[in-house]
Parts: sequence; C-alpha cells; structure tokens
Amino acid sequence: MSAGLLVLLLVGAATLPVPYIALTPGPLYDTIGRTGGKPVIDVPGRPVFHPASGHLYLTTVSVLGAPGYRLTLFEAMRYWADSSVAVVPREVEYPPGRDSRQVEAETKEQMVESQDAAKIAALRFLGEKVATDGIVVSSVESGLPADGKLKVDDELKSVDGTPVSSATDLREKIRAHPPGDTVRIGYVRGGLEGVAAIKTVAAPNAAGLSIIGIAPSERCPCQTPFDVKIGLDENVGGPSAGLMFTLGILDTLTPGELTRGMSIAGTGTMDVDGQVGPIGGIKQKLIAAKRKGAVAFLVPAGNWDEANQARPAGLPLYQVSDLTSAVAAVCSITKATEKPCGK
Repeated sequence: MSAGLLVLLLVGAATLPVPYIALTPGPLYDTIGRTGGKPVIDVPGRPVFHPASGHLYLTTVSVLGAPGYRLTLFEAMRYWADSSVAVVPREVEYPPGRDSRQVEAETKEQMVESQDAAKIAALRFLGEKVATDGIVVSSVESGLPADGKLKVDDELKSVDGTPVSSATDLREKIRAHPPGDTVRIGYVRGGLEGVAAIKTVAAPNAAGLSIIGIAPSERCPCQTPFDVKIGLDENVGGPSAGLMFTLGILDTLTPGELTRGMSIAGTGTMDVDGQVGPIGGIKQKLIAAKRKGAVAFLVPAGNWDEANQARPAGLPLYQVSDLTSAVAAVCSITKATEKPCGK
C-alpha cells in the first residue's frame, strides 16, 4: 500500500461519524438578572426588589453532536484530550426509541416543571399558603424497607393513622421513629386503600435519622396566592435549574440583596417541598462557573463526592440538600442577615 493511499484511508476514517456526543461547559444565566430587556423573574402586582448588583447563576451543559450533526472520530479524539469535556455515548442524551423531537419536548417540560416547583418552594419558604393535589411516591429505592411494599404513584395519606399535609410533614413523621422501629404508612393505589407496615433504617451519613427508602413528592396542579413569572432562553431545558430559580424568587420578593454584590453559581433540582436533587454534568458546570468568576458554587448533596473530585482550584463548594440549607449557604457566603437570611 502506498503512503498516499494510507494517508487517504486515515483521513477518511477520521471523518467518519461516531456514536458519541461531547458535553462541554455551557452558558450561565443570572436568575436575578434580565433577559431581552426584562427581569428573568417578575411578580406582577407585588412589590419586587431588583435589579441586584450580584448574580445567582444557573449553570448549563452544552451538547456537541446533537441531532442533525454527528461527531467525527477526529473530533471525538480531540474532545477526549480536553479535560473540560466529557465524551459519552449518544444514548446518554438520546435514548433508543426516542427521537430528537421527543427528547427536546421532554427537556422543555422538565424546565417548566422545575420553574413551577421553584415558585411553590420559594413561596412556602416565605410563609405563603400553597395547596397541592396530594402526596405521591416519586421513587422507591431498591433494597430498602419500602421496596415491595410501596410503589411509584402510590398516594400517601397518613403515618401511624395521622393524616399528612405535605411531603415534609411525611418525612418528619417518619423521622420521629428511631431506626429499627416500624412505621405504618396509609396509601391509596388504584383507588384502593391500604396500610404498609415498614421498618425504618438509619439514613446513610446521618446517624439517628430514619428513612424507609422512598422519595415523596407533592402532586400538582397547585394553587398559589399570586403568580410568579419566569422568562428564560427557550433553548435551556431540563430540571437542574430549580434550585437557582428558587433562590432568585426569594431574592426578588425580599428587600435588600441576598447576594450582596457577589456572583454565586449552583445547580440542582427542586421539589415543591424544598428538597434539592442531584443533576448531571457537574464537572462541566463547575468549570463554567469558575470561568464566569463565581465566588462559590452550590452543590446538591447527591453530587458532592463527584464535585469535590472535579472542583476547579479557587472555587469553594457548598453542599446543599434542601432550600433551608441552600439559603443558609448563601447567607454564610455573603454575610447577609435580612430576610430570607433572617427568616
């Protein structure tokens, strides 16, 4: 084989499409800033407190190799050599059996749901009344006591015969039992009522805290005392902006500046009862925040170990598990004392 032919073959191979995508640090959006000349967060008919001199950045991940374009072998190899980029199988972002339009629709729906949850969590934190349409099981952890006794979408009605009013109320009633004790959970499944007797176990990394292995969530539609409007680039999707939307709403509805002129970034899903959940792409989000000049980053507890391994030098991390701990973290960073810090 001639050298010229070999070169042609190598070049051809390098330009072949490969079944991978690249995840890179994406743009940041300030939830207490403006977009298109308007505040990202606004509350018509209510006193609002903006603009702010600081920033509460939600972080994103950009996908290279999206539908309509395939990475070449050469590009994939170049990205593999870049420590800020993750090269992963296409199925991670585009599962088999779902086309790009379905995936895009799902991510947009997740964004809307994250905004709705942020509104409810923030308003509840500020003491406003928000009615939901019941408490349901959103997930059951395999191998823990509730596995096989409760199922996803079971409606949770009571603990030990006492009605529960929220997902937080349910957690607190379960935690009132010491690990190893039995708790009786009243539920409705397929229109039929039932009671599950479940033994509690100690939560990992939380001595003395009891769990049964479910994630409860509150079902919407929800009734809020007033409307909160969130406007953002329509190209941003997924659920991971929930935490930063919630903090943005709190800052908008309370006097003073939560950020005290600082730039704070973060990520994490938000439930209507204020629980923060883990997300994907934490390394790329940390890098994006560092590049933007953030002075701190709020990390979901479920991403804590991964984030510590990927932490850029000079970017302090703060672990948050719920809205209360997230607000406490921001107040610690900025030394603010007024509401919501003084709540």
